[in-house]
Amino acid sequence: MDLSSPAGLEALARSVAEELGADRAEKDGDTGRVRVVYADGRALELTPNRPRTRTITAVLPEEATAQDLAIEPITVTALPRPRPSESQAKAAARHTADHIRRRLMPQQIAVASRLSATVERARTVRVAT
Repeated sequence: MDLSSPAGLEALARSVAEELGADRAEKDGDTGRVRVVYADGRALELTPNRPRTRTITAVLPEEATAQDLAIEPITVTALPRPRPSESQAKAAARHTADHIRRRLMPQQIAVASRLSATVERARTVRVAT
């Protein structure tokens, strides 16, 4: 699996989307990046940075950025050892999805929770005034 090519990264993103139960994977224009998009609007962005690694970034809504909420991107190696009867492509998707579940999703959930609390406080202040 060549993750330095757009086609290889797209194939990985589709497999990762399937592993994570996301809605779809899509190219992000001509940037070389690919997004894994959930039905609720959450998104992850996969970016190749070296032939054997890729960077995964949680895409946050503009409101989160305005509140200075951020999530550090993670870097994942591209060629994990496949399990018996598992292809290299399947192993890469499984490995990437495991890292996303363990390292990125908890941060994404925490940011969404903080953003929700901030929006709710703003609504409460508006209603009280």
